[in-house]
Amino acid sequence: MKRGYDQRMKYAKEALELNPSHPRSNSQYGMAICNEGRFAEAEKFSLRAIELDPVHRKSYEGFFGSSMWQ
Repeated sequence: MKRGYDQRMKYAKEALELNPSHPRSNSQYGMAICNEGRFAEAEKFSLRAIELDPVHRKSYEGFFGSSMWQ
């Protein structure tokens, strides 16, 4: 299980470094670091995903729950 998590974190970070303006990369990296308990930092990436792609806002905010975004 840990190996799969490490790979997810690695690939999410690489994708974000390749294209920091890609909403899904921001969202995926935010979810990966959220799993480490880095909630404030994760929120930053999720908000960035929403800023970049407001049409799909619900898919990005669904991970944290709607109370976070009010």
